[in-house]
Amino acid sequence: MIRKARLVRAFFFDREVSDRPRVQNFLTLIGLLFFLEGSLLGTPQASLVEIDAFLVDHYYDREFIEEVWPQTLKRARKRVAEASDETKGYKAIQEALNEFAHSHMAFYPPWNPWASVLSGRRGGWEMDFELYLIEGALRVGFISEEGPSRKAGLRAGMKVLSIDGVESKEILQRRAPLFEAYRLVDRCPWGKLDLIVEGRPHPKRRGDRLSIQLKKDTRAQSRFGHVAFPRDLKVKARSDGVLYAAFNAFTFDQVKEVKKAIQSHRGGRGVILDLRGNPGGVGALGPAIALEFCAKAYSFGSMKGRDMNLRFPVFPQAKVHPGPVAILVDGRSLSTSEITARGMQLEGSAKIFGQRTPGMALPSLILKLKDGSRFQYPVADFQDESGVSLEGRGVEPDVEIPMTLKDVLENRDPTLEGALDWILEKEE
Repeated sequence: MIRKARLVRAFFFDREVSDRPRVQNFLTLIGLLFFLEGSLLGTPQASLVEIDAFLVDHYYDREFIEEVWPQTLKRARKRVAEASDETKGYKAIQEALNEFAHSHMAFYPPWNPWASVLSGRRGGWEMDFELYLIEGALRVGFISEEGPSRKAGLRAGMKVLSIDGVESKEILQRRAPLFEAYRLVDRCPWGKLDLIVEGRPHPKRRGDRLSIQLKKDTRAQSRFGHVAFPRDLKVKARSDGVLYAAFNAFTFDQVKEVKKAIQSHRGGRGVILDLRGNPGGVGALGPAIALEFCAKAYSFGSMKGRDMNLRFPVFPQAKVHPGPVAILVDGRSLSTSEITARGMQLEGSAKIFGQRTPGMALPSLILKLKDGSRFQYPVADFQDESGVSLEGRGVEPDVEIPMTLKDVLENRDPTLEGALDWILEKEE
């Protein structure tokens, strides 16, 4: 390791080396990084030791740790030891954590510049079409008129059979299939999306293969811890007196804008909070929005951990929006979106429209390990005020409105239409 450090020092500070032509210097640096990679990244074994110690001391479900984890750990150690390289070793750790069957339990290996660069799967691509779950199938929804997807032949209503080599039937078996489908699109290598769709039936083909070169997403970023979301905030005071607010993450910058809009709209006819496609964010920001409609104190529920019982209070305000409030949810409304929708639903301060949420609502933190890898773990189980856990159950809308193929082909949004009709009828 000392010898490697000297080589790096020589590259940057030795005059003889630094006077080389730029191209030669760049190639030399690439070689040095390949040489140093193994020493910089740590090992799967070390990560597994840290994760084990942390779970035993801190994981909220004592029964699981005492009865299930020892056998899971034994299998994980065996798989890590048998792994032919570090990538497979780290994958074995993730597979072990998957046995918890909990959301918000994940392992992120140390950042490997070569794996990231060579795979091209760094994300950040602009998705110019929507996906819906319709009658148990993934189908294409709205498509941008000028985007690359339409030019490649993608059309509304097409049934998606495969995304980037992953069969749709496999995606549909996951807890949050719609969320996973969008994630696969975003992680396609170099933005080159490979889809197999069924839209123009052919007697000798299973489906049409489309290759779409997505554009880089240039939207401003909203940050949540180590995660960055392309900011997607839409706030509009409609001509019928209804405020529409859609945002794709519970981050401080977006929630601040939503609260400001609600406060300036207190004389309006009602508010629609569109949480469709919102995977969550900072848990405390759910009550921060709810208090804009809160005349008396209540609670969303409680985080029940190993040695804690932390409530999610909503404090009454002197000035509130009188409502009514409609919240829109779907299969990509996760975590803080679910906690917020359920809390306001139980209190009676909002009516929920759309499709049932996946039930991925465990509060979590991300721990940075010594080798640079990151371990995301649930700190508690979240239970609503009736004592029901949202994990694996989700939020059932007051008015369930499924998307249909007819809605897609006519470019209609029946969930939004249903919420608008309810608000305007209440105000008549």
